[in-house]
Amino acid sequence: MLLGERVRSLREKRELTQADVDKKSGLSRSSVSRIERGLAVPTIETLTRLGNALGVPLYRFFRA
Repeated sequence: MLLGERVRSLREKRELTQADVDKKSGLSRSSVSRIERGLAVPTIETLTRLGNALGVPLYRFFRA
């Protein structure tokens, strides 16, 4: 599974919209969308913010 797909999967399992993640992470909705579609490569800082918004540790983006 690619990183963007994993972000989307974790978000959907928590029944959150991209707008919810936007509010919780401080990232723009378009940034979240671009990451999920594989059009942007997030930095560690961005992944940390996504992890906090989704309530998961950083390693969950890289391991099932």
